[in-house]
Amino acid sequence: MDIIKLLNLNVSEIVLSKAEKINNYYYSRISYNNSPLYVQTPKIINNKDLENLKSTSPFIDAMFSHEVYDKLVELDDHVLNFIKQNWDKWTGKKIPDEKMDKMYVPITKPTKENKSPKLKMKVPMKRDEVLCKVFDQEKVTFDLKNLKKDKDIICILHFRGIRFSETSFYCDFYINQIKVFNTSIIDFSIIEECCIDEEEIDEKDIIDDYEINNKLIDNKIKVLLDQKNEDLSLLNTINERIINIDGEIIKLKNNKIL
Repeated sequence: MDIIKLLNLNVSEIVLSKAEKINNYYYSRISYNNSPLYVQTPKIINNKDLENLKSTSPFIDAMFSHEVYDKLVELDDHVLNFIKQNWDKWTGKKIPDEKMDKMYVPITKPTKENKSPKLKMKVPMKRDEVLCKVFDQEKVTFDLKNLKKDKDIICILHFRGIRFSETSFYCDFYINQIKVFNTSIIDFSIIEECCIDEEEIDEKDIIDDYEINNKLIDNKIKVLLDQKNEDLSLLNTINERIINIDGEIIKLKNNKIL
C-alpha cells in the first residue's frame, strides 16, 4: 500500500471512476496512479477531548496550517472539475456548473482571517468501538478516547470516493491510522507549606555557584603567589650575581698597571 504525504500529493493524478448508482445514491471511487488513495497528514492539532467519542458522532476536529488548507482546496477543485467534465457521460444527465458548485460540500470550509483552518475527519467505529489503529509516539497502542485537546497527531486518511445524493455530493474519506504525540503525563506535586527545618541543614553540605567560583579564584591566587615567590627567589640570585660581578670588575681595575 502506497501512502502519499499530503503536501506531496499531485492532485492531477487523482482519477474518479464512473459514478454507479447504489440504492438511492451514486458513488464514484477514487484512485491514484491506479491504486487506492491513502494520504498522510503532517502534524495537526486535535481540537477537542475525545473521552465521549461515540458512533453517533465519530469525528475528530483538527487544526492545521494554511499550507495544508491550500492543498485540500486544490484537491477539492480537482474533484469538482473532474465531476463537471464527466457527469453527463456517467449518467446521461446534465447539471449546470453553477448548480454543481453549490451542491459540492468541500473537504474543509473557508477559514476566517487570523484563524487556523479546521478539518473534520471520520473515525471508523462499530458499537462505539474504534476500528482504526491508534499509536503513541513510541508506536505503542493508544486508546483514542484518551486523546486530549491540543495534542499533536498525524493521520493516514483513506479517500475512498465521492458520494452523490439528489441535493449534494462530497468526498468520502475516513481515518485509517493515527499517531498521537506528547502522550506522557508529568505530574508535579507541590507542597504548599514550608516543610524545611533550618536545624536539619548542614551548611557544609551546601555547595552553590558562588562557593565554586570562590574556590576557583583562591586556587588561581595560590598559583600566582607561588610563581611570584619563585620569581623573587630567582631575582635575589641574579642580584647577588650582579654584585659579585661588580666586585670582580673593581678588583681588576685596581690591579691594572698605570
